[in-house]
Amino acid sequence: MDNKKVNRQIKANRVMVIGSEGEQLGQMPTNIAISKAENQGYDLVEVSAKSNPPVCKIMDYGKYQFDQRKLDRKNKAKNKVHLKEIRLKTRIADHDLTTKCKRCLDFLSKGDKVKVSIQVNFRLKDDENNGLELINTITDVISDMGTLTNTPKLNGRFIDAMYSPIN
Repeated sequence: MDNKKVNRQIKANRVMVIGSEGEQLGQMPTNIAISKAENQGYDLVEVSAKSNPPVCKIMDYGKYQFDQRKLDRKNKAKNKVHLKEIRLKTRIADHDLTTKCKRCLDFLSKGDKVKVSIQVNFRLKDDENNGLELINTITDVISDMGTLTNTPKLNGRFIDAMYSPIN
C-alpha cells in the first residue's frame, strides 16, 4: 500500500481540491483546504502529486487505509495458485487410474496446477519405462483440461510431471 501525504505533510502552496462527495472545489491555498477538511471532520489527502497543482481529496484517511488493506487481502487470496499432487505407482489397476485422472480433471477445472508423481521401483525391470508410458496415458486423458508444462523428470524414485489448466 502506498503512503500518501496527509494534512500538514502536503508541502505545496496551492492545491486542487476534490470534496468528500467527489465534487470539484477548485484551486485554493493548502492551509485553507486543510481547515475545510478539518471543519468537516475529515483529512486532506494528496491523491496525485505529479500534477500541477497537486490534486488533493477530502476524505476519512483511516477508513481509506482500512478499505485498501481489505482489498489487498482479497486480491492476494484471489491470486494464489494452488499446487495439487497426485501420487501413484507404476503397477495400478485401470479403475484406480481412471479415479486418479478424474481427480486431476477436478483440480484442473478449479484452476489449480497438478503435479503427478509416479513411484518407480528400480528393482523391477523396465519400471521407469512403464512410468513414462503411464505419464503419456494420463496426458492423453486430461489433454482437454490441462497441458503438460514440463517434460517428465526422474526425481529420486519418482517421475514428476506438471500440468497447468487451459484458460
